[in-house]
Amino acid sequence: MKKFKFRLERIRQLKEAEKAEAMRALKVVLAKRAETESRLNELIQAWGEGDVPTTSKVEDFVLDAQYRARLKAQVAKTRSDLEQIEASVEQHQASYREAHRSAQVFDNLKTKAKEQYEEMIKQEEAKFLDELSIQRHYD
Repeated sequence: MKKFKFRLERIRQLKEAEKAEAMRALKVVLAKRAETESRLNELIQAWGEGDVPTTSKVEDFVLDAQYRARLKAQVAKTRSDLEQIEASVEQHQASYREAHRSAQVFDNLKTKAKEQYEEMIKQEEAKFLDELSIQRHYD
């Protein structure tokens, strides 16, 4: 009996590799998003926790205002970066879904081909057993 061999196995393996690569890229982007969100939260917390200078020196108030302006700019930039990363996450998720579907198609084809092969083997065995019983009956 011949062993089952899926003719499209190399393509299926390629699709699985593409799926794994898409998953890896998605994980990288998700990690970057988490890092950026963490940084944004830190900036917002630092921006909100700043104490008003207790001294009456004008320089302290100016420095505090400059610091808060820098924090505000960093928060705005980080939010902008986060929006870009979110768009990238959506793109990578779509890419992964497509790679997953493509790999799933070949897995389904392999499963159906194996089922057909096993059915064919069963039919051949049944035919062989029928022929064997007929030969014994006439001998």
